[in-house]
Amino acid sequence: MRFVKRIYEDYFKPNRLPSYKNLLETAKIKGYKMVGILDFYNILNSKDFDSNTKILINRHDIDTSPKIARKMFEIEKQVYGSKGSSTYYFRKSTIDVNLIKEIEEYGYETGYHYEEIADYEKKHRFRDVELIKQVLPDIQNLFIEDLIDYRLKTASKSLTVASHGDFINTRLQFQNYELLKNDVIIREKGKILVEAYDKSINDFVNERFADQILLDRFSEEVISSINRNTKIIMMLTHPRNWVVDIKGNSKENFLRLLQGIKYSI
Repeated sequence: MRFVKRIYEDYFKPNRLPSYKNLLETAKIKGYKMVGILDFYNILNSKDFDSNTKILINRHDIDTSPKIARKMFEIEKQVYGSKGSSTYYFRKSTIDVNLIKEIEEYGYETGYHYEEIADYEKKHRFRDVELIKQVLPDIQNLFIEDLIDYRLKTASKSLTVASHGDFINTRLQFQNYELLKNDVIIREKGKILVEAYDKSINDFVNERFADQILLDRFSEEVISSINRNTKIIMMLTHPRNWVVDIKGNSKENFLRLLQGIKYSI
């Protein structure tokens, strides 16, 4: 059943972008301020923070399909314009320099979607979390190198970053976020203000929604929260869940299958 659902989602689902636009239009009508991760961090650390302000935190993880991310960005510009903001996190494999430049020049945010722990686990075929913990300093150094490279390629400051979830992280129950968890030194070295999963921002969120869990119910559930006047809502979307991208999905599925086979051998 899970396989059938994946095939439907990757190759046959209808275009869900109209519902995304409706979600944003509803939020705007209801008086929600749409912000990205860095904006929310700055709001919380501002002396002018108004606890009565209704906030919609909009985060996108570009695991695949930058071209669909562009469509979502265009919708956000249509609805909120320059008075809103959102954050787009790009993996090394999904970097689109032109799109990143457009997003940042418009005043929205982009950042690095990192996965160094998963990459290391798959490369060395680790099956023991304790082995990963022993070499964590080495992986952190790789992360800093990759982050610097990402910033050079994209001309982005990437003051915030977000952990990517890989199948190997789930299998070993050790997420990429562990790379930065409670490590002030590596954050200072990387000039990182906040990680998208940090408690320093997430503890203020009243309700959160992720499209990879809700899929076609996502917009409905978020709108329901908006209609309840929930103060601070955080939503996470992935472009591949909104419009079929046959080429992008097929490439990602093939790579994941290949990596799974190599890891199991």
